[in-house]
Amino acid sequence: MIEQVHTLHTGAAAFAYVLCFVAGRRLRPLRSLGCDHRCAMSFGAGVSIAYVFVQLMPEIHASQAMFAAAMGPSLPRGGEAVYLVSLAGFVGYYGLDRFRATEQETGGTAAGSHWMHVGGFAVYVALMAYLLGEEEAGGIALAMTVAATAVHFLAVDHFLREEHGALYDRRGRFVLAGATVAGWALGLVHSFPDEAIALFIAFISGAVTINSALMELPNRNGGRYLPFLAGATAYGLLLALI
Repeated sequence: MIEQVHTLHTGAAAFAYVLCFVAGRRLRPLRSLGCDHRCAMSFGAGVSIAYVFVQLMPEIHASQAMFAAAMGPSLPRGGEAVYLVSLAGFVGYYGLDRFRATEQETGGTAAGSHWMHVGGFAVYVALMAYLLGEEEAGGIALAMTVAATAVHFLAVDHFLREEHGALYDRRGRFVLAGATVAGWALGLVHSFPDEAIALFIAFISGAVTINSALMELPNRNGGRYLPFLAGATAYGLLLALI
């Protein structure tokens, strides 16, 4: 019974993620507050950064000892591997963005740049959907994770639409929606060991940090500091108080 409830709750969360991509163009949750598209993206970037520093980073720190024990004496200072994987997520997605930008600047094909970008995000989205299975059924923890991730996925959807236009609208968003379902479904049928989960979380923390920064940098996309600050402060305080 508990397992069925957990499947129901995580399935509902995965469906919410799918909507972020399939219907993201129409979802403007902050419009009623007078917040335009760019303002909403900045707010979402702030929420994502708070999610990394207040929720994911403590989880990574807590997993250090477990990871070191699992690696044993064969890997000195093995617990620090989780931080190296976080760095890999950060550097990898920064490299993906720079490679995509270089392709566009040097006259590469729009389709090639699009699929490279979407493919990288498909891995990212699938991992985050898989991690839904690691959350407790229902409860405030799952709700907070889903809220932060959904806000981030809406920002990702808007960002990719700005970068790739109609090509993303026709196909890319459905690839990301499919990656969401695939990641969630994998979590239903297969459970990775705790050491792998720790590495997934570390990788995601680095990737979310750089992707949020790339979407927010003012000289790149006209980011707005006050909405970014509001998102980071509001979500960070909410996590701290719960």
